[in-house]
Amino acid sequence: MVREYLKETYLQQRNSLRAMYRRQARAFLYLLDHEKVELQQTIFYVFMIIDGLYNTFAVSVPVQIIEESLGTVPWAYSAFLAMCILGPALSLLGKRMKGDNAYTGAWCQLVGDIGVFGTTTTYVAATIYTQYWGKGNFAGLFVAASALGSLFFIIRGIRRIAKKDRWEPVSDGSA
Repeated sequence: MVREYLKETYLQQRNSLRAMYRRQARAFLYLLDHEKVELQQTIFYVFMIIDGLYNTFAVSVPVQIIEESLGTVPWAYSAFLAMCILGPALSLLGKRMKGDNAYTGAWCQLVGDIGVFGTTTTYVAATIYTQYWGKGNFAGLFVAASALGSLFFIIRGIRRIAKKDRWEPVSDGSA
């Protein structure tokens, strides 16, 4: 009898924890699906493009952290800078596509967000590789937060595209 009671109590607690986790996940995905961070994302992406253009055309010496970690692969630094420009640009272009092109725009955003995630993750990995803890990796931690944010944008993009059966063009509010 005690064993049955304990088993029943355990199952109730497990089910209530599962229900709580489901509610939390639904709340998180609800926030993620709504465009509440569009301004911050746009500002971050514009500055990322500016940084990529600056490091491509105005800087004569490559960014030391990236160059040290990528080693002697001649095209790796150029690919990093290209993704620093093309990823956010493609995502911002996708945001501008409305109406009949909204589905294509969602794909552009997803691919661009994947590029941003790759670029920011590369920078974080390079910082960890070249900077030991305690030396000062202030920028690396901020970029790590940005990488996590871009991962959330990827999840949002996948969810948006997965709903293609119910796809409706996103209203831009000007009607």
